[in-house]
Amino acid sequence: MQTGKVILLEDNRFQRAVLRATLGLIGVTDALEAGDGAEALALLRACGGVRLVICDLQMAGMDGLAFLRRAAQERLVEAVIICSDIEPSLRCGVAAMVAGLGLAYIGDLGKPYTLRKIAALMERAAASTPHPAVVSGVPPAQPGFAEVRRALLEDEFEPFFQPKRDIQLNRVVGVEVLARWRHPQQGLLGPAAFLPVIEAYGLLDELFWAMFLPSLKFQCSLRQRGIHLPMAFNVHAAQLESQHLVERIRAALAEHWLPPGAITLELTETGEIADLPAAQEALLRLRMLGCKVSMDDFGLGFSSLNRLCELPFNEVKLDAAFIRASDLQPRSVEVIRSAVDMARAMGVELVVEGVETPAQLALLCSLGCRYAQGYLLGRPMAAIDIAAMAELKADVLPELLQQ
Repeated sequence: MQTGKVILLEDNRFQRAVLRATLGLIGVTDALEAGDGAEALALLRACGGVRLVICDLQMAGMDGLAFLRRAAQERLVEAVIICSDIEPSLRCGVAAMVAGLGLAYIGDLGKPYTLRKIAALMERAAASTPHPAVVSGVPPAQPGFAEVRRALLEDEFEPFFQPKRDIQLNRVVGVEVLARWRHPQQGLLGPAAFLPVIEAYGLLDELFWAMFLPSLKFQCSLRQRGIHLPMAFNVHAAQLESQHLVERIRAALAEHWLPPGAITLELTETGEIADLPAAQEALLRLRMLGCKVSMDDFGLGFSSLNRLCELPFNEVKLDAAFIRASDLQPRSVEVIRSAVDMARAMGVELVVEGVETPAQLALLCSLGCRYAQGYLLGRPMAAIDIAAMAELKADVLPELLQQ
């Protein structure tokens, strides 16, 4: 996978030449070119794939949609910029399709192209993280049960911390705890390298406690330095069926002299809770204990709204797809506005995930959104780095808003 390369897929030779010349002005001089999907696939197979495709959708022969599906299946590209003259209501559908293929959707150039927009999207593409399943021309090898089990027993899994920020008051107000594996041979590995095995072999509970207990110890040490940093932990709905989960959490908090309000349990797969009475009971007990509970990947669909009405959540995290589509799809802006108003009316906190650009941050501030997460506001980082960030007096948000 030649991650620095770009392929231009455009059937109009003149427009392709204009695009190539414009890219040259911002330093992109080694782009591949193709006039239809079949030609593009042949080029990509020959070179092993590229990081980014700038792709027209409406072409004779194999069109852009068919090309993207084939390229994703063969792991030949990682990220997509669309350059097609389509109506705004279709852009959100294209973005959803691209994400469903496992590719990073960077944005839509539209037509005619402008240097400013090309430069902005190329900068966003450079800053985006490759999809974890598409890092080379072959699928990443998954570790076996024995290796993951050994790593859990030998404490090779390490909590990393992604900031949650109050963007109105301009400060870090908490972190989400995310698992990383310090593999003795392969170095630091993200969840794509181990989570499928963790889930397949029923090791989610072991991973949860491997993150939870060290994080409480770290949080306790921060409080001794006068830093109060609430922490959120991901929990699958099925894990709440354990009869001992709430009591173990209570005991761990007491051991570290931490108040229950210092932690949040972020619940994934909330749709399953309707069929899990024990999980509903555990949620109630956690709230009665004083812990916070959050609905992850909130989408404003019927299922999400129904769960929000039925269950005692005091925080919802709006799916990152909405803010990522906000600069191209006006409907996404209205969804975010509605979510902000709904959360305020219901008395729950709303956290918007996936903030990656200053424009997205400025939009959220203008809509009255208070809490947000995303790479612009802080990537997942080791304990020593998040401690340093929490201690900083100055902040970066004013500079970001001026960009």
